[in-house]
Amino acid sequence: MTGLPKGKGWHLESKRHALASQGISTGTKVHPLDFVGAPMPKHKWKQVYVLGATNPISEREILTIKMHLNKGDLTPQSLPTMPDEGLELTQEQTKKGYDILMNLWKTPFGEERKNNPFGLREQEILSNFKEFRLVDWYDAGNMNFKAYFPVYEVNSDTDSFQYVFYNRQVHIIG
Repeated sequence: MTGLPKGKGWHLESKRHALASQGISTGTKVHPLDFVGAPMPKHKWKQVYVLGATNPISEREILTIKMHLNKGDLTPQSLPTMPDEGLELTQEQTKKGYDILMNLWKTPFGEERKNNPFGLREQEILSNFKEFRLVDWYDAGNMNFKAYFPVYEVNSDTDSFQYVFYNRQVHIIG
């Protein structure tokens, strides 16, 4: 890997942006890195995540970032700022998410479920579905416990809504 300091087992968190500009993609293993910039023991390996370096972002990358947020290795402030339009998801993720939301709305026979979590606005957006985007991280924990979940945006041609999926439920937040 070019551009990494030689002879040093780590480099500063501020180098993450430089890594993306050097062509080092999201999820690339870099020698031990503490996300706040301090050196780590040689036996520990971390992954550097440069959000948006690979577009679209995969499910594995989202789950890994979520794991590091919940373990305390990362904080939302240490992640680079999300683009205003969010990050595009892979085709597999989009299909999986759409199937889950449609299953919550309708039965396999096409009838609306009695415990449908969606209002008319959300149903209209799902009827004219265009794409999913990862737009933020939501902390569903409390003062002593962090529980971060990804915030997704569902887009149609005319409107959108944001939701978080936790506690086996869809929570519409925007």
